[in-house]
Amino acid sequence: MINVKKILTKAVATLTCAAMLAGNGLMTYAAENVTRTSSKDYWSDYFEAYADETDTYFIMWDENEAVVEPFLDMEKNPRADINDKSVITIDGKEYKFVRSEKDKETGLTYYFFEKSADDDKGGSSDLDDTDPYLKRLAEKIKEIYAADNNRSLKYNNLVEYREGDGIRYDMMEALSKTKNVVLDFYFTHNGKHYHATITSAMAKKVYKSEVEVYGPEFILKHFPCEEINYDTK
Repeated sequence: MINVKKILTKAVATLTCAAMLAGNGLMTYAAENVTRTSSKDYWSDYFEAYADETDTYFIMWDENEAVVEPFLDMEKNPRADINDKSVITIDGKEYKFVRSEKDKETGLTYYFFEKSADDDKGGSSDLDDTDPYLKRLAEKIKEIYAADNNRSLKYNNLVEYREGDGIRYDMMEALSKTKNVVLDFYFTHNGKHYHATITSAMAKKVYKSEVEVYGPEFILKHFPCEEINYDTK
């Protein structure tokens, strides 16, 4: 459970920070949906939760909750468009809006989100399974979200995937929710080996929640693919 009192004690410092940012001439931009990846770099002993700041908002989260505080500009307008329709995605799991709370002294508003229940297909609960394949899939999905913030294992926005000949719905869903990721997918079909390039924008166009697996024929039809001459397994 995130300690709300500790969040409020940070309000004065945050307000000062926001004023400094505005003074530096940074422009306001929308951040309605937020994607984060948990790591030791973000752990805060003070909050007993993960925490991070950007130019436009402060966020803290744990495995069940997330709280986002948009910074204010010099006119006391929020610099990030966080609202009740925002979706927070953390480690591949969705956190949905539950309430907001305004601090009377500072005028800062805090938006509270809770992790969504798993959908009918099992979704995130599948990824907590003891099956080695599902564990690897969960790690790859985390890498996709990390790559969107240029924090992937390769320190860029590229993710490489070489397992199976299709892409599961949860991986395609993760890609569709990012903005800047490029997935290099290596697969085999009818005895031939291929390299497919799938961007976040492409995934967003084709993703449908009712599709369980995007097979090799679908991949060949909808994404740029090149035939390669070596074994990709």
